Amino acid sequence: MTPPTEFRKNFAHRLRKLRKATGDSQLVFALKHDLNRSYYSGLETGTRNASLDMLPRLADAFGLTIAELFEGVPHH
Repeated sequence: MTPPTEFRKNFAHRLRKLRKATGDSQLVFALKHDLNRSYYSGLETGTRNASLDMLPRLADAFGLTIAELFEGVPHH
């Protein structure tokens, strides 16, 4: 397994922050939004890459646009 890139770590931090703001655990959040808990956990820890198909689902789960999902995520 390759180590997470800085961008993936930053995106993981953003997802964790957004989810914690909902007050849900990873399990509850995943169940509410029909996401695989293990996959979602990997996104939050930076060990998994989000697929292009997953981005709209994540944005919808947080009530955001895809652009807003990436707000504040450094990419350089």
